[in-house]
Amino acid sequence: VDAWRVRDREGRGDAGQRELLHFVIAVTMFAAILGMAHAPETAVRLALAFTLPWSMFVLATGHADAVAISLAQVFVTAILLTMTQVQHRDFVRLELSRQLLARRERQTAELASAHYRQATVDHLTGGRNRRAILNRLEEHLAGPDDGLRPWLALFDLDGFKHVNDTYGHAAGDHVLGEVNERIGL
Repeated sequence: VDAWRVRDREGRGDAGQRELLHFVIAVTMFAAILGMAHAPETAVRLALAFTLPWSMFVLATGHADAVAISLAQVFVTAILLTMTQVQHRDFVRLELSRQLLARRERQTAELASAHYRQATVDHLTGGRNRRAILNRLEEHLAGPDDGLRPWLALFDLDGFKHVNDTYGHAAGDHVLGEVNERIGL
């Protein structure tokens, strides 16, 4: 008696029911493998845990097409595992390139900020340099009339050369820093 085609006494169903069961198990396993695209090692384990035993079961039933069914299932599983490996590899490459791009963008922003500070801040006092002050004045003059009047004050430190010559450049630098702090540039 062909166990695959005839409903047996153990309640395994008729041939159509068993074929439906095989189809559902195969589709579920294929979907599970595809669902593991970001965990290819798990997909391989899943395939080994289900494809080989189920194919052996189908072969043991003695169905006329058992060899073709098992080979088709193993072949489709191999294709899906290959697709999963390729998809995972591409995903990892994409993520690594995204991280590299983010790092480079951060570095570029830091360099741009450093260059801007170099171009607009006096390294000694930490206040705006002549270029930054003149740019700010130009922006105010070119901008819309907001009721505020821009102004520019020039300071001349009388005797500053004498401070540098008598007490040294460190003392002169200190005086410039104090003046900057007091006028709040």
